[in-house]
Amino acid sequence: MDLVTVTCNRDFQHMLLQAESIQKFLEPCHHWIVINEYEDLDTDKWQNALSKFYTTHTFKILTPDDFSMDATAYRYRKWYGQQY
Repeated sequence: MDLVTVTCNRDFQHMLLQAESIQKFLEPCHHWIVINEYEDLDTDKWQNALSKFYTTHTFKILTPDDFSMDATAYRYRKWYGQQY
C-alpha cells in the first residue's frame, strides 16, 4: 500500500503524531511525505525525527523541488503547492 501526506513546517508535530499512528495501526506500507515548503525547509530535521517511526514501514520525503516545473509554472508555485 502507498500512503501520501502533504504537510508543511507548521504541521511538523502533527506529522510526528501521524507517523506514530501509522507505525501502530497500519500494515507495512510506503509513505510518501510531501513537505510543501519553499523556504526554511530542513529535510534532515524531518528525516531524523520521522525515521524512528518507520521500522516496519518505509517513507520518502518529497519537496516542491521534486516536481518538475517550467519557468512559467515556477511563477505560480504557491498555486501549484495548493494543488498537491
